[in-house]
Parts: sequence; structure tokens; C-alpha cells
Amino acid sequence: MAEIAVAGSSRFVLGFQLAGIQHTFETESPEKVLEVMSDKRFGIVIIDGGIMGKFQEHQKMRVQESINPVAVMLSENPMEDDLRKMIIKSIGVDVWNK
Repeated sequence: MAEIAVAGSSRFVLGFQLAGIQHTFETESPEKVLEVMSDKRFGIVIIDGGIMGKFQEHQKMRVQESINPVAVMLSENPMEDDLRKMIIKSIGVDVWNK
């Protein structure tokens, strides 16, 4: 069974630790996030949105387009475009399409 992992700042992962998520990684490093995503144990990787600005463009695309594991970016300031991409990826429909 696939497990959930969380990667981000210590403040970000704390809530997930309190909720019982066992695989948390305190990091600000894009390389560590990619390392976590390459671990076959994880089906979902929740990523601190603050780290996304540190990724190179090709790394960011790799994370956003990943299917196994699914990457979920959470941020205090979600951008509408990123939210749109996550919805399309999740349900396969562009709900903003006019």
C-alpha cells in the first residue's frame, strides 16, 4: 500500500506530524524533495509551496506532471494557475474553461 510523505519547512511539516503522518522531511531543498518523490513507498507527496520557487523550471515541471507519486503543493498563497493545473490533473477536466 502506498504511503503519504510530507516535505517542507519544520513549521509546515509539524501539523502533519501531529496528524499522525509518519514520513515527514524537514527540508528547503528541491533535491531532497525529488529524492522523496523517487521513493517507491510513497503514492502521495505533499510539498510546501514555498519550496517550489527554488526549483529549476524542468524540476518544477517534473513535480507538477508526476503521476506516481502524485505531488500536492500546499501554500499559504495559492496561485490560481497552479490550482487550475492540480484540478485538471486530479479530475481530468478544466473547470475554468470558458
